[in-house]
Amino acid sequence: MEKNVGDNIRPAIESNAKAQASHRSAANIALRFLSQRSHTRRELSLKLQQRGVEREIIDQVVAECERLHYLDDEAFARAYRRQKTEKGYGARHVQSAMKKKGFTDRDIAASFSDYDMVADERTVAQNLLLKKVKTFGHFPDVLKKKEKLYRFLSSRGFSTSTIMAVFDTTLSDT
Repeated sequence: MEKNVGDNIRPAIESNAKAQASHRSAANIALRFLSQRSHTRRELSLKLQQRGVEREIIDQVVAECERLHYLDDEAFARAYRRQKTEKGYGARHVQSAMKKKGFTDRDIAASFSDYDMVADERTVAQNLLLKKVKTFGHFPDVLKKKEKLYRFLSSRGFSTSTIMAVFDTTLSDT
């Protein structure tokens, strides 16, 4: 039986068409995720992996998203840090949450470059404390009140030194 020259080319074309379709499908999935909210490089890779996309295609799609500026871990890290601190979380809590989300140490450090760890942290803690004190009303046991407030601020990621400094300025009349 005689072989045609096209017999060797057809499987290569079909394979290439499948790869292009798979790449296009993965890119569409990535764009759908990124249209809903920002993601880290790691988050997007994991979501594509969970959808059964091959590692090689994931790397290509993520690189393409970065090239087109649809995916920018450093900008997302700055926005995420700002959002968390505005919601009343301390630096320790924010850094821990950022690590879980998949930000690199470099991105985390860059996001805190414009954040004054002493002054800004105290301002956030003080505002949060003033808001929380109002919910207590009249609390007869001052020591228990301070213990509760300390635990609250600590659970929000504020350091002991920040909490004590805020207590000295805010609760001095209590």
